[in-house]
Amino acid sequence: MGPDQTIKRGQVKLTKPIEDGLADTITWGEMVERNKALTIPHGTSPDHPFVQILDPATGTGTFLVEAIDIIHKTMEGRWKKQGHMPLEFQNLWNKYVPEHLLPRLHGFELMMAPYAIAHMKVGLKLFETGYRFDSNARAQVYLTNSLEPAGGDSKQMSFSEWVPALANEAQAVNGVKRRKHFTVVIGNPPYSVKSYNNSPWIRGLLEDFKRNLNETKLNLDDDFIKFLRFGTYQIESAGIGVLAMITNNIFLSAVTHRQVRCYLLDSFHTCTITNLHGDSRYGEKAPLGCKNENVFDIQQGVCVSQFTRQPGSVLRIIHYADIWGTRQEKSTQLITPGAVRNMKLDPLPPLYYFHPVVNETTGEYQAWPLLTEWMPQFSNGIETHKDGLTIHFTRGELKGTVEQLLSLSVEKARALLGVGEDGRDWQLSSAIKSLRAMVKRGESETAITYRPFDVRYTILNHESGGFIAYPRWEVMKSLLCVPGNVGLVSARLMARGGTWDSCLVTRYPTEKKTGDSTRSSTLFPLFALSNGALGFEGVTANLSQQFLNQTETIHEKSIAALASTDAPAHALFRYIYALLHSPSYRSRYLEELKSDFPRIPLTIDVELFRNLMRYGGDLVGLHLLESPDLSKPLSVYDGRRNPIVERPIYAHKTVWLDKEQTCGFKGVPEDVWEFHIGGYQVCEKWLKDRKGRTLSKDDITHYNKIVVALSETIRLMKKIDEVIDEHGGWPGAFVTGEQAASKKS
Repeated sequence: MGPDQTIKRGQVKLTKPIEDGLADTITWGEMVERNKALTIPHGTSPDHPFVQILDPATGTGTFLVEAIDIIHKTMEGRWKKQGHMPLEFQNLWNKYVPEHLLPRLHGFELMMAPYAIAHMKVGLKLFETGYRFDSNARAQVYLTNSLEPAGGDSKQMSFSEWVPALANEAQAVNGVKRRKHFTVVIGNPPYSVKSYNNSPWIRGLLEDFKRNLNETKLNLDDDFIKFLRFGTYQIESAGIGVLAMITNNIFLSAVTHRQVRCYLLDSFHTCTITNLHGDSRYGEKAPLGCKNENVFDIQQGVCVSQFTRQPGSVLRIIHYADIWGTRQEKSTQLITPGAVRNMKLDPLPPLYYFHPVVNETTGEYQAWPLLTEWMPQFSNGIETHKDGLTIHFTRGELKGTVEQLLSLSVEKARALLGVGEDGRDWQLSSAIKSLRAMVKRGESETAITYRPFDVRYTILNHESGGFIAYPRWEVMKSLLCVPGNVGLVSARLMARGGTWDSCLVTRYPTEKKTGDSTRSSTLFPLFALSNGALGFEGVTANLSQQFLNQTETIHEKSIAALASTDAPAHALFRYIYALLHSPSYRSRYLEELKSDFPRIPLTIDVELFRNLMRYGGDLVGLHLLESPDLSKPLSVYDGRRNPIVERPIYAHKTVWLDKEQTCGFKGVPEDVWEFHIGGYQVCEKWLKDRKGRTLSKDDITHYNKIVVALSETIRLMKKIDEVIDEHGGWPGAFVTGEQAASKKS
């Protein structure tokens, strides 16, 4: 019952008729007779046509026009088989359209302009097929929001005196929403992360996609997800049917969309996914020799998903295909019979991936707990919504901006400081009010880690919606208020191709892009502040009891004092930090690291455990720029005093600050220049962010320390791999939680 599909810009083209559907005049009553497992939906007449097509975001009607074209060709083919002469086709078509075509074809559109164009295009298409407009049948395209339920007729008709046509339109679509049960839902719904379609009805349906996720940030409010849920609801209501849509392809693999995939598996019995890729935001890598152009002029990768539901069926089959290449190559494959080869998938819990998982390491990796299970208190980095206003290179620059904000009116501050328009989450007036209150309380500037090795300054408010839009205070306060505390910065859902490098240590609060250039990074403080019964805050190690128990079991009393002293906690932190810097760990588990936070294994080998703690400690000291090794620079600045950064260029082991190559840092090894953390090429990024600024003596010293830190990091990463190999390699040197428990028994 599922149509084949062909991509054109913004459309799905049906290339095969829906069997027992459009080509027949079958009704709900007749369909129930054919399939005893099917019941007629409540409120539906048995005489109602069984196949009902809806494009819930029809735009200018492209999908509906293509459906008409395919239906016309299909009916002509059927009439020919039935023995009708070509001269009869016109009369047969003119009878078929008002009786069986237009009553089945529906489109919902929210915007007036595309709605009007859709009516025109449908009319023109029917005219091209030779249809004579001599009946009262109309195209069932309505001006409405699909994601809102039917409204009250009396309320709609109250507008009849002012806009009678729209009042009648609203009343008509209310009837469609109440009584129609769609068995075919097609379309290319909008992609919009900041969706304004927030009716209680669709939010209620969306809860099925959020059930038991236990996520701090779901990313399930995108319009295309809501339309997927809408389409699923329509097919569920009918009990049988086809849902076919072009959407953002992120839902095929994102961890936060796992319940979406699980729900779709439970709602349909077959599914065909054609992944067209084409994402230009996160460095998606095509197979060797292939290009990866998008079939549309957008940045998001796309896919075509076709789901079918039959009553009484519990078989779940996923057919999947990848299509790579240029836009033209992808289009050619889609319209060429047999060009697209599908493979069968068996999506498994807990993630239910809608793409192939062929990595042999998945099983061993999944046996280890997530970083979030070991360090249960964590948060995304702060979001300012106005970095240029709220974050500064020096305390003095921040102080000057604060003084200006507090001395000027909102209008003058906006003009003088170049502040853009307010948004939903940040308003200049609220920022100034928040700032005034913080200054009155005596709160001062706060250092934050803005990018790798790049500490800047801000004032961090406690509540959201102030000077900083989202300060993440509940977690960030642990870095500010616990002396000697450190935090691990990592990321989830890393989407860059080729490498994983989202790992950094900090002593300060972090900005959301600190540890990953493409997505929000997450801060895990080693020690956390907890609220006591009397309102006092105590300091506890941010390490789960399970982690403590397993570690104590494996290493007996060597770190048994973990809960009572900070030294063992720091030791475990260093162990984790070393593991995440193992090149073989990063390469062996690359595919898994793209899908979630890293997983952390333990080892029963005491010597390996101690070596990794030692190497991890060395890395922590280097990355905090606190190691004594930093006092021996590799590079030397050569050039005029107080140089201005123009454009960093690397040549002849020198990082030049200007195009003429008159001043720069000499003696920088090439592997240091190329080294990345969180997707940032550190040596280049630090300088690019200071383009047009004058480097002080302290800046030059700081940059030389970065060079040493990265050079030593490269050396230590090799050492980490060597010591792991000496003790059994991956995964033999490490154990699962079950193995740790069995050792205790």
